[in-house]
Amino acid sequence: MFLDNYITKDVKINCYAIDKFFVEVHYSAEHNTITDVTSFKSGKDLDKYSNIGKDNWDKGDIALVIFLFVTTILGLSFMR
Repeated sequence: MFLDNYITKDVKINCYAIDKFFVEVHYSAEHNTITDVTSFKSGKDLDKYSNIGKDNWDKGDIALVIFLFVTTILGLSFMR
């Protein structure tokens, strides 16, 4: 399930939730290729997708974070 993307001048990354872990797909717009695929369960790799400390934090963002947290902890998957 697609979750979010992280885009800067040099980096484009899509984040997906698959079963009980996350997958990042790194993309090079310059070369039109996937440059890296990484997986992780939690930790600092998720920080770049967080809105904590940003002015646009709203109830929808909070609800999504809670939903993702609960489904990850409980091991629920909606991809079956």
